[in-house]
Amino acid sequence: MKRIVIGLFLIVIFSSAAMANVFIDGYGAFVGTNDARYQYGGGGAAGFTLTGNFNILYRGMYTIYAKDSEFEIVNNTGGYWEFSFYHMTHLVGMEYLFPIDAYRLELRGSVLVGFSKTSLEYTPLLQGISQSASDMGFAFAVSAGIQFNATQHISPFFDFGIHKSFYSSELSDRNIWGIQMALGVRFYIVNSRSITASY
Repeated sequence: MKRIVIGLFLIVIFSSAAMANVFIDGYGAFVGTNDARYQYGGGGAAGFTLTGNFNILYRGMYTIYAKDSEFEIVNNTGGYWEFSFYHMTHLVGMEYLFPIDAYRLELRGSVLVGFSKTSLEYTPLLQGISQSASDMGFAFAVSAGIQFNATQHISPFFDFGIHKSFYSSELSDRNIWGIQMALGVRFYIVNSRSITASY
């Protein structure tokens, strides 16, 4: 019985995707990760319209913080260190678009869950042993934003939100959370959208 239910669910999902708008995103990102500093990077997303204004969405992102010659205490040792912090997320979830047709705008909101990986690397610039720590765990992100439907297939967007990662090993004592901002473009690659009544 369980296999039949799962099979029917997959048929409905793939049937919906076949008739839906399919899209991909590309974007640059600014992410606050608290103990892993403010990071810059980018990522991409892919998804399709589930029903009405709801989308199923996958989003991946990679960001980095790097700085040389900064004096800081690292594990109770002083000195000048090179810092390299990395943060990667793979999330899936739901997105809602609220259209403002008169201006070709859509308000965006999303809730995503998945996993993240954060790495911290400390390399002494003089003498000493490099130190590193990394961890992988559950993560979630909530964001809101706006996109402009320039054409039926191209929509620049801006998102602002928060994210948090939960780690239980090497970074269990670190707070990896904060704001995140993304500026990018969505490309609708399957099916055609009517973005205004007179388009």
